[in-house]
Amino acid sequence: MRPDKSFRIYPRPDQDYKKKDSLDIQKVTGKLYGKRPTGNKVQAYLWILCFIIGVVMGSIAFIMDIIVVELVDLKWQSTQDIARTNVGLGWFVLILYSLCFVFIAAVISVYIAPAAIGSGVAEAMGLLNGIAQQDYICLKTLVVKTLGVSLAVAGGLCGGKEGPLVHIGSIVGYASAYIPMKFTRYFRNDFEKRKLMAVGTAAGVSAAFGAPIGGSLFAYEISKPSTFWSFSLTWKTFFASTISTFVLSVFKQLYDGKFPIYVSSSDIVKLGASQKPVTLDSLFAAVIIGISGGFLGACFIRINNQINKYRKQYLKEKWMKVAEALCLTLVTMTTFYIAMYIKYASDDDPNNDTEICQKLKPEVPSREFLCPEGTFDRLATILFDTQSNTIKTFMSDRREILWQNALIFGIIWYIFLCLTSGVAAPLGIFIPCILIGCSLGHLYFKIHYMIFSASDSELIRPSTFAILGSTAVLAGSTRMTYSLAVIMLETTSSVDIFLPIIFTLFVSYGSGTLLINKSIYRSALRSKNIPLLLKDIPKENGHYQAQQLMSSPVRAFNFIVKVQDVLFQLSTTTINGFPVLNCHRRVIGIIERDTLIVLIKNKAWYSVKGEVEEVKEADVQTNAKNKTSTERYVSTQSINRLDEEQLIDMVSDNTITNQEQLLHKDMWDNLTRREYLDDKDYVKYPLQEDKLQWEDLNQNFKSLIRDYKDILDIAKANLERELDLRPYMIDRPFTVCSQDKFSKVLKIFIQMQLRQLPVVSESNGQILGIITRQDLFQYMTL
Repeated sequence: MRPDKSFRIYPRPDQDYKKKDSLDIQKVTGKLYGKRPTGNKVQAYLWILCFIIGVVMGSIAFIMDIIVVELVDLKWQSTQDIARTNVGLGWFVLILYSLCFVFIAAVISVYIAPAAIGSGVAEAMGLLNGIAQQDYICLKTLVVKTLGVSLAVAGGLCGGKEGPLVHIGSIVGYASAYIPMKFTRYFRNDFEKRKLMAVGTAAGVSAAFGAPIGGSLFAYEISKPSTFWSFSLTWKTFFASTISTFVLSVFKQLYDGKFPIYVSSSDIVKLGASQKPVTLDSLFAAVIIGISGGFLGACFIRINNQINKYRKQYLKEKWMKVAEALCLTLVTMTTFYIAMYIKYASDDDPNNDTEICQKLKPEVPSREFLCPEGTFDRLATILFDTQSNTIKTFMSDRREILWQNALIFGIIWYIFLCLTSGVAAPLGIFIPCILIGCSLGHLYFKIHYMIFSASDSELIRPSTFAILGSTAVLAGSTRMTYSLAVIMLETTSSVDIFLPIIFTLFVSYGSGTLLINKSIYRSALRSKNIPLLLKDIPKENGHYQAQQLMSSPVRAFNFIVKVQDVLFQLSTTTINGFPVLNCHRRVIGIIERDTLIVLIKNKAWYSVKGEVEEVKEADVQTNAKNKTSTERYVSTQSINRLDEEQLIDMVSDNTITNQEQLLHKDMWDNLTRREYLDDKDYVKYPLQEDKLQWEDLNQNFKSLIRDYKDILDIAKANLERELDLRPYMIDRPFTVCSQDKFSKVLKIFIQMQLRQLPVVSESNGQILGIITRQDLFQYMTL
């Protein structure tokens, strides 16, 4: 579907979303699987996994940062050395290095792990919402993502590595459940793995920004509707986030040779600290910058959506996607180089301490380019340094950013961000938005400086407006709210600027929404046809009832089923959950496809022991005699229509004697047993001991459904054997009546984290159909 437009045609004409199934969250409620231990000991093991996730994510973030720094320095030093003798040859060397890095990143992404392309935040949102993403969660994707994003950023594409850390954290979280240690078997199910994924996501964001609290809130915010979160999970995500930040900080200090080692947050992305009090005029600045950032963010979404529409339409071959990445690299680096050279050559005497070259200051990142030794090129320093160093340059009060350079930088980065987001390389938009926001803040600083008097200007810090600009552009593009505010607060290490940040965020969010009511991530969800279920139902579909949403007829089993019937359903359908019925066609459970395959594989046959007990007519007559004494209160014709509440009211009536109360109690017991004990099948087929262990139902790393072809030989040799589904099914699943409204169905489905929802008749309780995520999503929009 087009990411920039919803055609509001229901049911949806696109079909790709039907290929994406739901996670099997219900598995933990199954009769057998529900017996797995979940006490304090298991919770202690979960804390251990959170610690491991934090250490691994801190280590991966450090490795990525070092790769980028070393490759960028290698590329620049080679370019600069040759450019001093031949500017044209210097450009050629720059392009050669850049194309080489991006070529490797694009090839491994397109041909080895296509799921690694992009930031991966949209897919993470879908996974946290309960949508299975097998290719997204893959060790191969983890390696390609880590290497690819480092090479793509070093190659000069306008993208960042902070967003992809969300994807990397998701995979690390899943993988932690499969560490070859005995206790990890408790977490090899979708219910627990989604928690571990949330922990990994938070740890990734925390390592990117040095913001443990913001990282935890980010994971919570992208999981909306966040139905599976609890206080315990929030505490675990914060713990893992803190560990990842600490590990990254220690590794960076060791790498830089700093001693002693300080216990501080990572400085991989730091927006500086406010050293002076923020004055009231900063709130006025928050409004102006917020409107500008919201407008830039909304325009970015619209432009990028249109470009991605053309990408899907025309770039269908893999080699085309690689070629596009190389062309973008060529144009981007050439534009950067030409802008830098023209600015240098336009000055009559650039080698003096002028607007082109400036004397070096210690401990401040710099690039010399063609400037003499002891000086640095102002524009080259912000165009060709690493992204983290460029942010430090914008945030440093020790270095003045000329408004011309800020304007050139902002325009170039904004144009190429619109073009690059969605290219066949693993890149995110967080750092590009921060960089564009920094240039916006510096431009506003020049205007602000001219408005206020020279005496007041001493209280004005350009880094303050750079922080507000970063917040504005990020909010306008991603539409993040409280998590973004906390991330900006933690990365600035200053509470004084928190109120202006909040003002900027709200203004940017509101102004951006006026132009387009979708974030860049929601656009990606739509483009990739990920069936994310939100609480909002289109007005034209609000009147739908469950009977109009359900799929029918239903493929179901009796609780005692022959192997040949199971094999037929497994081989002719792709259904992942089958309702289990009693003789009245009423739902008593749901049996999963995976469980059926495991039952046959383990030859868990059902065998009747002892004689068959029949329900005798005398028993029925005895029950009838017991009912005659109550006829003055209840007629035999209406007894089946009584519910428990009516009977309790009658029993509590003062006019009923104690003997009559006992008779009413017997009558109610007979009624409640009628559906079960009066069914001959329940007497004929008594329950037997479990023939499987709960570990047998654990899922593999990708949570792939087992292939029924693996048990074909066993099934064909035992076609007449029977299986008892009662000990292994999801007992008494949630159901809705055929006339329940769309809103109720959706609420139950989301809140209970369901994979399938049976629809039953209001009159007799018999099953009529079943509702899946796809059935709901075809009447919804993103």
